[in-house]
Amino acid sequence: MNDFNENGKLSNEILEKGARALTAFQRNMTNHEVKTINAVATEVFRKSPNGQDAIKRFEDLFGSQISIISQEEEAQLAFLGAIGISGINPESIVVWDCGAGSF
Repeated sequence: MNDFNENGKLSNEILEKGARALTAFQRNMTNHEVKTINAVATEVFRKSPNGQDAIKRFEDLFGSQISIISQEEEAQLAFLGAIGISGINPESIVVWDCGAGSF
């Protein structure tokens, strides 16, 4: 699967995959009676020429606002998630984001 088309835009194929994932998330959240959603978009949506259009499409599907966060905010959330899950002292942990935009 190619995530981008020849113009560097997110491909229809990857957008459909994202829509299916959001539909599954929404189903799970409904089943668990989730009341509050804070949805964020990261690197690929900041850089892709059709990132804003993709966000709008996903917001319409998801029924929630999706905020595109900065690289710094993305790093902070990754770090907070890592220390929250690991229980390791924040001064004793290194977190490395190895997503596609990190290389």
